[in-house]
Amino acid sequence: MKFLTFSMFSPDKAAEVAQASDKATRTPGTKTLALYVCQGNPFPPTVLPNALVGIAVLEAESNDAISARIYPMSLAGGLSRYRRCR
Repeated sequence: MKFLTFSMFSPDKAAEVAQASDKATRTPGTKTLALYVCQGNPFPPTVLPNALVGIAVLEAESNDAISARIYPMSLAGGLSRYRRCR
């Protein structure tokens, strides 16, 4: 299954989210197909100015695998949303 993910986090949390992301990329059953990170205010006023936004297309064997990959980054301070691509 392929998933489109959006992650938003404060620049203050960039180091923690990056560290969690490095560990999460080794999650069995998942693979990154595309990844883009930018800084800005894409969704005013719901996101703080200069928030970092990550957009990724991930392939996972199951919903459990994608959750195991995204959950650690959410704990580190990133706000993640994902949707299955059809």
